[in-house]
Amino acid sequence: MTLKFQKLEEDYLSLLAEFNTVKCKLECKTDSLLILSQELEKCRIERDQYKLMADQLRTRYSALKRRVEGWGPSLMGVYDVDGLKCEREKILREELNKKNADCFQEYLSPNFVPFSEKEALVKQLEVQKIKCMQLTQDLEAVLDEKEELITSRDQYIHKYERLNQQMNYILRGDQQKPVDIDGVLMENKYLQERIKQAEEEKAVTASALAKCRALLEKKRTKGGMRSTIASGLAISAKQVEQLLQSSPFLDLTSKSSNVAEFRNLVITLLENLSDKSIALSHQKKTNK
Repeated sequence: MTLKFQKLEEDYLSLLAEFNTVKCKLECKTDSLLILSQELEKCRIERDQYKLMADQLRTRYSALKRRVEGWGPSLMGVYDVDGLKCEREKILREELNKKNADCFQEYLSPNFVPFSEKEALVKQLEVQKIKCMQLTQDLEAVLDEKEELITSRDQYIHKYERLNQQMNYILRGDQQKPVDIDGVLMENKYLQERIKQAEEEKAVTASALAKCRALLEKKRTKGGMRSTIASGLAISAKQVEQLLQSSPFLDLTSKSSNVAEFRNLVITLLENLSDKSIALSHQKKTNK
């Protein structure tokens, strides 16, 4: 795990150094491009100025030509306007060629970077940035795993110290009885689960008792047990007591007043029901 962490750290440092190098190169290229743009703007301004000067000279030439033609053919040889024009154009052409040569030399210089290469550099920079972010996430995951391993190690160390202490008590023959802390904790957990299970069973039993009581009240008020009597079914008090003894929800040894009251109520109702069923059977025989 340590070697993996060191390798990730070395890769991260190398990528960071490469990122800084590319960033410096990009800044240099940006500055060069800015300088070229400024020089190009200057050349455009000078070109416009020269063009304006050429237009002005052309206008002056036309005006002078008209004046000379108005003066007559004797003065044509005095003002060599065409020669001046050619010389001026030659000078302008030389200056323009010089500016073009300077721009071309700048283009051929090793510091010049085309636009396509700049786009490629930007894409490479984005890829390296994504890799750097991925390495950072991996590093965080490794650190989290390291924390978990440290926690587990501390737990095992504490357990080892407790067991070592108990073993020392046993080997030295101390009067103090060794206590298994882990066993006590497990027993405590088991007892808590048993208590929770007993509470759930108690709730289920209370719910069943409430349902039975409500059902008996409903049968007593509405006479819902007549269909059972009409079918000739008769249950004695002894059978009811046996039925209650075999019920998984009731315990005859219980001292709960609610349970005793419920049993007495059931026995009384069934005795009355048995008497009424016998009377009804005698009445049927008399009617026949």
